[in-house]
Amino acid sequence: GEDALVDQLAHRSAVRRREAQWELLKRGANPKLAEGLFGLMKDGSQPLFGRVAAIFTFKQLFGPKGNTYLAELLGDEAVREFALRAIADRKGELEGVPATWFREALRDPNPRVRLQAVIGLERLGTTEGAEEIITLASAGWEPRAKLGKDEDHRIPHACVRALARTGAWEVCLAAVADPQRRTVALRALQRMHRDEVVDGLARILAGAESDSALRFDVMSALARLYHTEGEWDKKAWWGTRPDDRGPYFIVADWSGTPKVKRVLESGFGRLAKADRARMLEVFAKNRIEISKLTLGDQDPLQVALMTPVPVSYTHLTLPTKESRGSGRGWGGGGGG
Repeated sequence: GEDALVDQLAHRSAVRRREAQWELLKRGANPKLAEGLFGLMKDGSQPLFGRVAAIFTFKQLFGPKGNTYLAELLGDEAVREFALRAIADRKGELEGVPATWFREALRDPNPRVRLQAVIGLERLGTTEGAEEIITLASAGWEPRAKLGKDEDHRIPHACVRALARTGAWEVCLAAVADPQRRTVALRALQRMHRDEVVDGLARILAGAESDSALRFDVMSALARLYHTEGEWDKKAWWGTRPDDRGPYFIVADWSGTPKVKRVLESGFGRLAKADRARMLEVFAKNRIEISKLTLGDQDPLQVALMTPVPVSYTHLTLPTKESRGSGRGWGGGGGG
């Protein structure tokens, strides 16, 4: 019967667990089955793999009606991670799920639980908890060599993705003022193609007269926002020489591109001289055609030669065209 199938979910054989789960799902939900699964889920004497199998079988059978029961497992540190994941597993079954379940888990000592909390808030599509997410990511934004035991880059990168996908631009713009949280905030903002983000970054740049590091970081984020991912024409594809330049497969302008262009042009001349060469490299990495930018009194030939990464055919031919121009002492109008 169904009781025997529920018992099989705790069997050490993964094949048996899978077959039992499929049979239970085929039979459908009923109150007696719910009681059996819930008992296995809560039984701390059972192996963890059996409890996890029961959790996801329960979720698939009872859908959004089961979320309240799954929330009862959040007090059990052994299965808290899996309960959070099951609750947020399907975006169409999140109605009535409070963000507090996930916000409280952001402070959990287990990094696996914190990761599921961030992912859950992203799937809820809420900006609640954005402040805590920025703080969490900033605390873990360290080179791999400095990471402690049980830590890796998944949490900070999941945080940046969550901030960007939920559109927490107001919180991120406010966080740019804090040097400890600036990197995370700007990483999230550079993924948000919104006019409000461009305007906010422009205001920050205008007020950063005495902070050269802040100016450089903000302009780097704006350079990433210069383009967006273009629509695939269903024809272009990888060839024998893949295009690995990034950050987009197909670069395309968007409604904010002209505004970003103006801000970059006006801000370039205010950079420290040592930062200008670095910023040219940032432009190149973001595949911005430098020849189309008005960068003050910069010599186009010097600009092209200083940029370490060619971004386009136009950029590759710029040194030749400029060196042959009539304004050059050796040019002679391009003869020779």
